[in-house]
Amino acid sequence: MPHSLAREIGMNGDARQPTPLGVVTDLMVIVPRCRLGAFTPFGAPGYSAMTDVALKPPPLPQPIPDLEPLSWVLRDLANPEALLRGLDEKSKNLALEIVHCARRLRETTDWDGEALIQWLGCPTETVGDFRKQGEERFAISQRYLVYLETLSALIEVPYDKRMLVVGYGQLYARADRDLRALKRAFDEESEEITPKGYLQLGEVQFALDAALATIEPGSAKAISTPFDGLPPVHISTSRLDALARGDREFSWPNSDVVALRMQKHFKMCEGCRQAFESRVELLDRSTTFRTSS
Repeated sequence: MPHSLAREIGMNGDARQPTPLGVVTDLMVIVPRCRLGAFTPFGAPGYSAMTDVALKPPPLPQPIPDLEPLSWVLRDLANPEALLRGLDEKSKNLALEIVHCARRLRETTDWDGEALIQWLGCPTETVGDFRKQGEERFAISQRYLVYLETLSALIEVPYDKRMLVVGYGQLYARADRDLRALKRAFDEESEEITPKGYLQLGEVQFALDAALATIEPGSAKAISTPFDGLPPVHISTSRLDALARGDREFSWPNSDVVALRMQKHFKMCEGCRQAFESRVELLDRSTTFRTSS
């Protein structure tokens, strides 16, 4: 069973405690009948939480000096031509791709440049001249953003994309800024699924946990869940419950894509199928009890 980074309250009240990474620890608590709200720790539209559960933002990743070109671009997306002027051809092409990636990232997360700078682990202060950053730093920023986009494309829900940005900067730092190691971690299969597979199911927290387990073996410990008696289960109780209810209150408009992926996953995964059926049965019993009382 994957390790959860955030406490998750299911229909039966099971609570999962934060694990060592702290990427989105206490950032998002999914509750049975939650709905979209206007508050999250850093101003993102997200899931509303029960009043007795305190939310606090995760720690910011340590600034990565090699990502300074990205800081420049995110602060001047309205006028990138001024930044590109005077660059040699190769550096200009790299910088231009950084500009395009940064614009798409702002659109998909709806964060401003300053928020992205902080959560991506970019230096908060820029010094000197953008044109003197050097081809190597341009290439590092470009590769960093391109792979983030590759992972983000697997996610359908905007708020989940924000969660990925938060965790991506943290994992990059934990992988000693080795993008190849980070890529290997997201491709590593464990319990019949890869972190990329979790992303497609909307389980960003599980994806980050699984990637961390590859980067730092033994850093996260297994936790007890309601599905311990089943084969591996890859979907959270909250998401299973929402699908069982046909609940759209906590979902984004394009979350039907994720629901279809979950249904397809059930056909291939015995553990998740049994877990879903158990949640449907529990929901039916609960509905019958409330009706009879």
